[in-house]
Amino acid sequence: MRSNADSSSTPNALNRRRFLSSSAVAGSAAVAMGSGFAATTDSEKELIDQKIVRPPENKRLLLSCKMGMIASKRDGKSLTLVERLTMAKEAGFDGVDFDQAAPHSPQAVRKAVRESGVFVHNAINHSHWQDRLTSANKAVRDQGRANIEHCLRVSHAAGGSAVLIVIGRGEDGSEDQTTQRCRDEIKQLLPLAASLGQM
Repeated sequence: MRSNADSSSTPNALNRRRFLSSSAVAGSAAVAMGSGFAATTDSEKELIDQKIVRPPENKRLLLSCKMGMIASKRDGKSLTLVERLTMAKEAGFDGVDFDQAAPHSPQAVRKAVRESGVFVHNAINHSHWQDRLTSANKAVRDQGRANIEHCLRVSHAAGGSAVLIVIGRGEDGSEDQTTQRCRDEIKQLLPLAASLGQM
């Protein structure tokens, strides 16, 4: 077995993360296909073929910040997504965690990422503490699942590979109840996540 140093020094070495990501997606895709779930829309299929922004090459550690840490206004004027992403690049960040997905369409995020040239590696569920997958209220769980679906689409459109979620709170019920609820909700999300290459 090679060490990390050995593998990184080989030009054609297989990127371990990409390999594991591809393997996980392939396995999940089989589940998605078996379920008959039509996960991708026509507009999403178009996004797949468009150029995506990749992280800087030949860097072992990448520095990123959350979108919410970047100013949204300057001199009383609201800044565009492109302007905010560009500010992150100018400040020396290699990428951005997109934690403000709710108000933006996947198409708008893709356009902003391409125009700014900034790597967006994931999305963060914007309302996971409020709309929890562990809630005893089905309407709350449904909204939580819808939020994650939107984040999956935004992360995919941006060229990212994952969505960070908080599944809920222990006080929503017993351990068995909360565990079963979040498992049931995540199971419904797997076909979409697999089809969009998200983890």
